[in-house]
Amino acid sequence: RTSRAADGLRLDALKHISKSFYRDWLAVMRQASGREVFTVGEYWSGDVHALVDYLDDDKPMSLFDVPLHYKLFSASNSWGALDLSQILDDTLVSVDPIHAVTFVDNHDTQPHQSLQSTVESWFKPSAYMLILLRDEGY
Repeated sequence: RTSRAADGLRLDALKHISKSFYRDWLAVMRQASGREVFTVGEYWSGDVHALVDYLDDDKPMSLFDVPLHYKLFSASNSWGALDLSQILDDTLVSVDPIHAVTFVDNHDTQPHQSLQSTVESWFKPSAYMLILLRDEGY
């Protein structure tokens, strides 16, 4: 019999589960595995302060940078009428880059999903350039 170890975890819908539960659970998982186990959580809020508050002082995991996603979405729907020099303002990657996991779109942002906010196709190359060519954030 072969066992496999997880290198990382993705936790969904964090805002609907007790913050202390995930902190305690992650501590047990990390202790049992003897490894840090990279963890990213989905706390769906466009307010960077809500994400920072969730991370608290102990910062047990990284979070998806939802505020940045919404800025990319807005930029893609502005058709060039948005000042891109401020696109990173009030995003997790600007406030706490070591705990920010950036993304352009995901399964929740597709058309007909509850969080529909799809970045327009014409803007996606620029959005990916922005997140992939940064020194900070994941």
